[in-house]
Amino acid sequence: SGHRACSDMNYDLLVMAGFFCHPCLNNPCANEGVCTNLARVGYTCDCAATGHSGERCEIPPTTCPAFPRPDMGSIVPPSCATGPNYPGQACLLQCPGTMQPVRPAGAPATADLVAACGDEGAWSGGGMVCACASGRFGEGCATVLAPAVSAEVRATPATGALLELTSGDSLRVPPNALAQDTEITMAVYDVEGLEVVSGGATGALRSHVTELTPRGLALATPATLSLQHSGAQTASNLAVFFWNDADNAWEEVEGSTVDGAAISAPISHLSRCAVLEKAPPAVVVADDDDDGLSVGAIVGIVVGCVAGIALLGAVFYYVSTSQKPAVAASEAVKKGSPAPSQPAGVVFAGSNFPSNSHPEQPQQA
Repeated sequence: SGHRACSDMNYDLLVMAGFFCHPCLNNPCANEGVCTNLARVGYTCDCAATGHSGERCEIPPTTCPAFPRPDMGSIVPPSCATGPNYPGQACLLQCPGTMQPVRPAGAPATADLVAACGDEGAWSGGGMVCACASGRFGEGCATVLAPAVSAEVRATPATGALLELTSGDSLRVPPNALAQDTEITMAVYDVEGLEVVSGGATGALRSHVTELTPRGLALATPATLSLQHSGAQTASNLAVFFWNDADNAWEEVEGSTVDGAAISAPISHLSRCAVLEKAPPAVVVADDDDDGLSVGAIVGIVVGCVAGIALLGAVFYYVSTSQKPAVAASEAVKKGSPAPSQPAGVVFAGSNFPSNSHPEQPQQA
C-alpha cells in the first residue's frame, strides 16, 4: 500500500518536521476540532462544528439556563426545560385548546411566545403565560360562560375611550394611554357557584367578574375602572382586584374608592377584574398608658417575688433547724447535765470538737 504503520513512525521526527496534524499523532485540537498544518511551523484548529472556541477549541460554548417550565401549557422542544441550551436555541410556549397566551401584568412589551438563547447566555423574548381563554372559567378552564352584557369600543391614542355597560360598569381610557388604535372589549360574567375565587383571594366575591381585552395590554396612563358591587354592609372592606395570570392569584389594585353601589380604581393593564371583600384588619389592643407596665412584665414581677419569698423561707428553715443541736447543748451545760453526744466533726458555734473529748478545764487552786 506504500503507507507505513504508525508503530514504525518516529513521533519525535514527525513533530520536528512540523507534521503536528499527522494521523499517527494525537489531535492537538480539543473536542474533535479539525487540525490543519501551518507551513510546518504550527497548526490551526477549526472549531466551527464543535460549538467550542479558543485556539485549540478548549473553551466550552456559552449556554443559557434551563428554560422554566410553565405552570400551564408546555414548552417546545421539551429539552428547553432541561438544557443545555446553546445560542440560537428557540423555545416556544404552547397553550392547550381551553387556554390562550397572555402577557401577564408587569411583563415587558417585548414579551412573546418565543424565547431565544442569546450569545451571552441569556434568554430574550418569552415572558408570556397560558391563561383561561375568554369566557372560560373554573378548574382546567372547562366551564364556558356567555357574557351577561358586553360592549366594544375603538380607543385611540389621542382621545382614549369610554365604555359604559347597562350593568352600570364602565371603563374610561384617558388620552395617551395607548400607543396605537386598539379595539377594547368589556364583558361581564355571572360566575356565581364557580370556584373562580381562589389562589390568594382575601375574601368573598362581591361583584360579577369583568373581563377586559386584549388581556395583558399595558396602559401608559392608568384607566379608571368602575364596577358595581353587592357589599353595601361591608363597603369599607371592599377593593377592586385583578387576576394575576402569572401567579394564578387575585391581586389588589391600589387606590380603590367606594361611591355608593359602585367602586372605582386606576388600572394599568387590561385583565379580569372583580370586587372582593378584604379580610378585616387584626384588632390590636393598646395599653391606656403607654408608660405603664405590660401584662407580661407584671406577671414576671409577681413570679419573681414569689420565688424570692420561697427562697428566703428555705434559708430560714435551714438556719433554724441547723441551730437546734447547739441550743440543746447550751441548755444542758446551764443545767449541769452532760451535753448530748454528737458525731465526730460536728461544728458548734464556730468550734470543732473531736468525739469523746472535752476542752481542757482550768485546775482549781
